[in-house]
Amino acid sequence: MGNSRDPVYLTETDIISLVDSIKNRRDKIIFELFYETGCTVNELVKISVEDINLKDNTLTIPAAHTKNKKKRIVQISNKLSKKIFLYKQKNELKKSLFVSRQSNRLTERRVQQIMSMYSKQTLSKQISPHDIRIAHIIHSFIDEKPIPEIEKEIGIQNIQPYIYGYFKQK
Repeated sequence: MGNSRDPVYLTETDIISLVDSIKNRRDKIIFELFYETGCTVNELVKISVEDINLKDNTLTIPAAHTKNKKKRIVQISNKLSKKIFLYKQKNELKKSLFVSRQSNRLTERRVQQIMSMYSKQTLSKQISPHDIRIAHIIHSFIDEKPIPEIEKEIGIQNIQPYIYGYFKQK
């Protein structure tokens, strides 16, 4: 998505309010995966059931799905791992983790619409998957996670512009 607008900076309270407001299990997992992993919308829609390791609580993002063509293995919380397990069981998913009512893989556009809908209802502002990704970066930095670790986790070589942009706006 060519994001030409300024990012919307989200607080941890914004994220919690947003996630708590979502009743649909799939949509809640989408938001939580975005926030916990800092993945892109392209990476998220391409997640397959086999990319999730519920024993290790990890998500593998294959090299073919990343901009820098490097595979990433990202940690997810035990709580989110359990939600994914229950969602997977209930929906008897075979390949794609996120599917539409027609059992097709969700599109990037549909995920953007879902985000927009919930954010307008809950936060009275429109946010994008990229805004959640930036929130992941900023909150990880504020929580004192080392910069190289954040960069490796999200597959970006230099997160400093995101951090500078955030603090410049403060």
